[in-house]
Amino acid sequence: GLSLDNVSTAADLVQLGVIRAAYGVGGWVRIDLFGSEGALLLAASRWWLQRGSAAWSVTPTGRRRHRGELLGKWSGCDAKETADALKGVATCLPRSEFPPLLEGEYYWFDLPGCQVVDREGKELGHVTGLRERMGW
Repeated sequence: GLSLDNVSTAADLVQLGVIRAAYGVGGWVRIDLFGSEGALLLAASRWWLQRGSAAWSVTPTGRRRHRGELLGKWSGCDAKETADALKGVATCLPRSEFPPLLEGEYYWFDLPGCQVVDREGKELGHVTGLRERMGW
């Protein structure tokens, strides 16, 4: 099972994907990625898993891209049944660990709440949410 010794309610967690199911029988999980942030999870030394308001960290021992998904593995998740029990759990990183951006660049998750204006400066509204475009 998972160790909950490092349970937290990290306020700055950003969800980058969601666990969909087990991959194989050795405890690997399939993670559907949001946006193009898979590179951040590939590079991170620690992931946060979040269900509801509880979050706990895991240290990936294996990770790789596979058909638009990310496959992940960590100690304590060693069987298909354990991995399947994590279905729907968010895969996150703390916002404070994201690389800094250049001026004029933004992470997609920072856009909700931003004002939208046209080229003449007329206010059109505010960003209320984002969805991934299908069929690129």
